[in-house]
Amino acid sequence: MERRHTAAHAIIHWLLLGEALVLVVTGSYLHNPFIGAPHGLSVFVHVSTGYLMLSTVGFRLYWLILGEPPDWRAEMKMLAQRDWSALSRYLIYVLLWITLAGLALTGLALRFPTSGFYAGVVHRLGGVVAVRITHYLLAWLFVSALLLHTYQPLLHGLRYFTAIFVPTGARAHGQDNSGVRSGAGP
Repeated sequence: MERRHTAAHAIIHWLLLGEALVLVVTGSYLHNPFIGAPHGLSVFVHVSTGYLMLSTVGFRLYWLILGEPPDWRAEMKMLAQRDWSALSRYLIYVLLWITLAGLALTGLALRFPTSGFYAGVVHRLGGVVAVRITHYLLAWLFVSALLLHTYQPLLHGLRYFTAIFVPTGARAHGQDNSGVRSGAGP
């Protein structure tokens, strides 16, 4: 199935990637400071970028729900035909979204460990140290899912990988312009 991306899809995609990279770099520094940067600045950049990513993801979910609907029938048909490429793509997306949700939950619990709902999260996970370890492990799971997300289109050829770089109706994936247009899909 052809998948073309609008310019808005590409912008949101790359914004999320940039945010993820900033969070990984600042999170790595917070875990193990390797240069003499001020700790407070690193915390500020990490937390601010986390809030920005929450906003971007919230906007993306809003767009997914209220925007142009994806062609779920075509997607389900591919899964019913045991198109393992489609199945693995969706499993990777599920992994990305679950780890993102877990990172947001544990990150906010670390930020507000004694505040209402988050105090319950801290208690259920076994304390602030356990929340920090869970956040750290989820971060590595997220990085792994990002690598899989990046690698999977390469299995089908470079034109699949570069499709996100070719927005709005251009010949993405080497097909003509009569294919399925992705409006709100992953």
